[in-house]
Amino acid sequence: MEKEGKAPKPALIRFDNGIFNTMKWISYISAACLLVITLLSTADVMTSKLFSRSITNATDIVTYLNIPVVFLTAAYVQLERGHTHIDLIYKHFPMWGQKIIHTVGNILGVGLSAFIGYRAVLSTIQKFQIVEKSSSSASAFIVWPFAALIALGFLLMAVAFLWSLVREFVLPPRAKFDPVAASDDIFGEEGKA
Repeated sequence: MEKEGKAPKPALIRFDNGIFNTMKWISYISAACLLVITLLSTADVMTSKLFSRSITNATDIVTYLNIPVVFLTAAYVQLERGHTHIDLIYKHFPMWGQKIIHTVGNILGVGLSAFIGYRAVLSTIQKFQIVEKSSSSASAFIVWPFAALIALGFLLMAVAFLWSLVREFVLPPRAKFDPVAASDDIFGEEGKA
């Protein structure tokens, strides 16, 4: 599954590594939020059982912290494995069919993610202007930063789909990034039978 023609320029490979590492570091924010969710949920249960009192807004905070967990990781997952890839069906197509599936999936991904990201930016602006809060209680917090994270996540996803499209035609497949190459590396010749 080698690309034919000239080898890509080292600058392009460095740029590819830069995009991949940037998305990877952004996904670490998701891991940190997941840790906070775990600790907060545990502390909330313990305080409610031991002191008969829950942590204020704990449920709302956990709910809103799930936003970065999902949306800030999606672009990294797309670059690492590919969201639109289904091995059971995909492997049975010829190479040109696989390329068509990748290309169409990436083009649709760019368009859809960019549109949703744009609409999320407009929603964020609206939530910022009206100072929307998580609930009507006195201890409620503003929600526009979480709306901004949704917008950022979808815009990063559009970039990831766009870069996956560039990878499809310009960069050679690498086991780290190409699910088919990775599955061939994992299963070897027995996996192809």
